[in-house]
Amino acid sequence: MRFEDILRKYFNYLERKGKTFNIVVGLTYTALLGIVDYLTAEEFMLTLFYLMPIFFVAWFAGRNAGIALALVSTLTWMVVNNYTAINFFSMWKITTSLGYFLIISILFSKLRQMFDYVRNLSQTDHLTGLLNRRAFLQILANEILRQGRNNQPLTLAYIDIDNFKDINDNFGHTKGDYILQLVAGSFVQSLRKTDIIARLGGDEFAILLPDMDQLAAQAVIPKVQEHFQNNIYQHKLEVTLSIGVLTCLQSPVSADEMITLADNLMYEVKRGGRNGVHYAVYHEQLSLDLN
Repeated sequence: MRFEDILRKYFNYLERKGKTFNIVVGLTYTALLGIVDYLTAEEFMLTLFYLMPIFFVAWFAGRNAGIALALVSTLTWMVVNNYTAINFFSMWKITTSLGYFLIISILFSKLRQMFDYVRNLSQTDHLTGLLNRRAFLQILANEILRQGRNNQPLTLAYIDIDNFKDINDNFGHTKGDYILQLVAGSFVQSLRKTDIIARLGGDEFAILLPDMDQLAAQAVIPKVQEHFQNNIYQHKLEVTLSIGVLTCLQSPVSADEMITLADNLMYEVKRGGRNGVHYAVYHEQLSLDLN
C-alpha cells in the first residue's frame, strides 16, 4: 500500500471519530508535552512542539477548537516554564507565543476550509449538487468491498430521462438544466440519507442502495417514481424515467461492471417503450437473472 493511501486511510479514520475525539487527543498531547517540557532541562526549547496539537485540532475540529487549544497551549507553556511573574520579559514571551499559536490555528483551519471546498468541487456535479461520476465510482468500489466482507445485498439503480435530447432541442438547454435539477431534488427528497445519489453525466443518474435486497428495492423504487411524477406534475412538465435496478448478492468484479449491467437493464426498458423499471439479481455464479 502506498504512503498516500495509508495517510488517506488514517485521515478518514480521524474524520469518522468526530470533533470531540480529536479535541480530546489534542488536549492529551498538550498535557503530555507540558509534562515533558516541565521535566526537560531549560536549554531544550519545546515551544514549537506545541504547534502540533494546535494544527491537529484546528484541522480536524475546526477554527474555534483550534483557537481554544492555542489558549490552553499558551497557558500550559507559561506555567511549566514559570512565566507567571508579571514583567516586561514574561509578558513579551507570553504575548508573542500566544499570537504565534493563534495565527497557526487560524491559518490551518482556513486551509482546511479551502481543502474541503476544492475536494467538494472535484466530487460534486456543479448543476445538481449531486456526486459526480468520479466520486460515485469510488464510493461504489468501497461499497463492493464492504459487501464482500459483510455478505450483505447491494442494489444499484441506473436512471435515464426519456427523450431528454428532444427536450433540449425543443425548449433549450436552460429548460433541460431546470429539469435535471428537479430530478435531482426529487431523488434527494424521496430517499434515505444513507442512500447515495449521483449524476453520472448528461441525463443519466445512479442511486446506490446499501444493504437492500431486490424485494426492498421493489418497494422503494416505485416510491421514488411516484415522488418524481408528483414533483414534475406540480411544475406542469411531461417527463418520464427509464430505470434499471441491479441487486448484487455477491460482489461483482468491479464498479464499472456493476454500472454496465445496470445500464443494460435500463436499456431493456428503453427498448420496451420507456417509462418503466427492469429489475435483476446478480447471483453467485456471476449470472444475471432478469425479472
